[in-house]
Amino acid sequence: MYLLFDIGGTHVRLSIAPDINTISDPLIFDTPKNFDEFEQRLKYFVEKNLKEHTIEKVVGGIAGVLDEEGAKLLNSPNLQDWIGKPLREVIQRVTECENIIIENDANLCALGEATEGAGEGFNIVAYITIGTGIGGSRIVNGKIDKNSLGFEPGHQILKISDDRKIESFEQLAGGRALFEKYGQHIHEIEDLEVLDQIYYYTACGIHNTILHWSPDVVVLGGSIGEDMDLAKLKSYLEEVMFIFKKLPQIKSAKLGKTNGVVGAFHLLKFG
Repeated sequence: MYLLFDIGGTHVRLSIAPDINTISDPLIFDTPKNFDEFEQRLKYFVEKNLKEHTIEKVVGGIAGVLDEEGAKLLNSPNLQDWIGKPLREVIQRVTECENIIIENDANLCALGEATEGAGEGFNIVAYITIGTGIGGSRIVNGKIDKNSLGFEPGHQILKISDDRKIESFEQLAGGRALFEKYGQHIHEIEDLEVLDQIYYYTACGIHNTILHWSPDVVVLGGSIGEDMDLAKLKSYLEEVMFIFKKLPQIKSAKLGKTNGVVGAFHLLKFG
């Protein structure tokens, strides 16, 4: 038996793979702000569903920057109480399994979309998830691209004021930042001027990612990204792009809320 997980800034998804060919529908619940609460939820899930089984391997992702051992979070804007907590140690204790792989969540969402979703059939996939925060990953030939520190396209600087105050892609177009600024979720904003500005910033963030990653396709995921008007976004991209004469394809994610566990399942099977 195998345990798969996807811990995002808003939701946690837990899934079971009885073998390397089958995956169960994930249990989805709100991400606990308190790390200890997550431990209790995980323990309940394991005792209820896996008590009589040996867990051979655990694979999953979490929103944030991990240490070199993939054992704990070093930084995560949306999971402040989780930073520095012994994530791998807790999972190992609860599951009684030492074979554990923890990745950045966007890497696994990207892997899922690249292998079984909107990016299937493309060699180089740039995945951008726009939800509570903004993250992303680069997939090359069905594998997470090699990297030294990780991929964080959401923290690219998009705006610099005269007094050197900087604002990132996430600060200008991420769901949490938009709610803090306007007191509304993006789906509730009716001011067309505000919405146009959000689309423009999003196009600029994708533009920079295209320049850096040179993908065949850009896949947009997350609760905001999946619902964006692609025609409108492309029009702004065409407006700001002048280096490349041809844009890569821009597509909405296909797997929705399951792409993280699908990516974890792919990593389980193929490494």
